[in-house]
Parts: sequence; C-alpha cells; structure tokens
Amino acid sequence: MGNISKSQLSNANLLQTLTAGMIKAVGILILVAGTAMSASPPAKTTGSDPVDSIRTTRSDVNTEAEEFLKGKSPEEVDWYLRIKPIGMRMRPDLVFVKDNPALPRVLLIGDSISLGYTLPVRELLKDRANVHRIPGNGGETARGLVGLQNVKTWLGTGKWDVIHFNFGIHDLKRIKDGKWDITGKPVSSPAIYEKNLREVVVRLKATGARLIWASTTQIPEGAAGVPADGEIELNVIAAKIMKENNIPINDLHAHLAKELAKYQNPKNVHFGPEGYRYLAQGVAAAILDALPQQGKTAP
Repeated sequence: MGNISKSQLSNANLLQTLTAGMIKAVGILILVAGTAMSASPPAKTTGSDPVDSIRTTRSDVNTEAEEFLKGKSPEEVDWYLRIKPIGMRMRPDLVFVKDNPALPRVLLIGDSISLGYTLPVRELLKDRANVHRIPGNGGETARGLVGLQNVKTWLGTGKWDVIHFNFGIHDLKRIKDGKWDITGKPVSSPAIYEKNLREVVVRLKATGARLIWASTTQIPEGAAGVPADGEIELNVIAAKIMKENNIPINDLHAHLAKELAKYQNPKNVHFGPEGYRYLAQGVAAAILDALPQQGKTAP
C-alpha cells in the first residue's frame, strides 16, 4: 500500500467519526421505540365503548365526534353517526329519541320545514307517540332514493306505526356555482319528481305503516333559488299519486294559507318559531287521526 497523505487521513478519520455517530443514533432510536411500544397498551378494536367497537369499520369517527359520543349507548352512537355534517349533531331537533315501548312510533320525513316543526310536534304528542325524524334534511326526491341517506337508511330496522312525509321545495331549487340561484340549473323537473315520488311511495308502503303525505308549503316571490308558486304544480302531481295509493293528505299548504302573511318570513320559504308551531298543530292533528287507538288522545 502506498503512503497516505494527511488529507486522506483526515477524511478517513472524519468518515469513521460520522459512521460511529450514526450507529449510535440508530441505536438510541431503536431503544426509544422499543420502550414506547412496551409501555403502550395494544390498540383497542372491540370493547364496551360503542365508539371503540365501530372505530375499525366507520371512517366518519374523528376526535370531535368521539368526544361527543363518549358514554352514549350503541343505539345513540348509530343515530348520531348518521347525521352529517358533524355540526348538525348538536341540533335539538336531531336529538336521539329513546322509545317508550308502550307508545306507537312515528317518523317524520322532510326538508328544513319539517326540521322546524319537529320539536313542537314532539311536544304536542308527548305521552301519545314516540316522534322520530330522519337524521337531517331530506332534500329532493332523488336523495330519498340514492346515496347514503335514502329511504331504506331512514327507515332503519324498527317498526313504524305512522310515517308523515314530504318532498317538494328541494326538487324545485336551482343551482349555480354550488349555490341556490334562480338563474341556475333546476335540480329536478315535474316528470322526474313524479317518477321519484312514486318510487318513494312504493318503498314506504312496504313498511306497513300508516302513511300521511304533507303538501309542500308556499314559495313566496323573491325566495332564493326557487320559483315563486312552484309548489302548486308539484302539489297537484303529489295529490294524484296519493289518491291512487289511498294515502291521506295533510294539506299544510291550505292550513298555512289562512295565516301565511302572519307566519312566513319575507322572500323566504322558512318560518319563525310561531310559524313552525302553527304548522306543528296541523301535523300533530293529522298524526293523531292516523295513530292506533291507544295513542288517540286530544293534544
């Protein structure tokens, strides 16, 4: 071997020092990792906590949701996980309803109008019926037939005595750039609405529940993204379908017409608290008429 220069010797020493340092660092990392693994308990996949039991099968459980669901029963967990987006889980009209087994079960299906009258209907029928609703806004008829939130999901596995349902305003909405805009593209059409609603009726009739159709409430001039009075044509279509299927109609449109100026918000399809209480009176009365005998007591 030839003579080694000072620079070569310096480089060799540097390389040796760096190599020794890297080996030492790797050893420390392995030691730390091993200690952490031995100190930590194995991750849970099943257990008494219903959140643990679903964590491996449901992708919509995050830290915020887990905190909210902590300590709740499996039935409550299943209910709240069906509500999207997560922020809606705190709404009082979407609270989990624990059944009184001595009372008949009622399901409300509908959009934000039905969300508005859910709580006052529940109060009016307190001790007369277990009043449930779908986990959120029912939207247009197409949403009732496809996707995660469809009629089959809404119905669940329990037995329903009465189902009060409506679709309409969302079938009339027009969308532009992701927003409700009267210059946008219609979500549906009268022909599509009729086709979808017929299929919804078929699925609901299969439950054996007593069905009640609620007519769509008024759309005033200037309401965002929906044509004024557009509900009139859809109510005619729906009435024909319900008559063919012997389904009674809760005519909320006529009920509201008597007090429309008093209760409906200007240029808006929605109502204030008093308006929703007024609608709830019509809904509760129709449900009472359809309840089994033991649930019939005047509110």
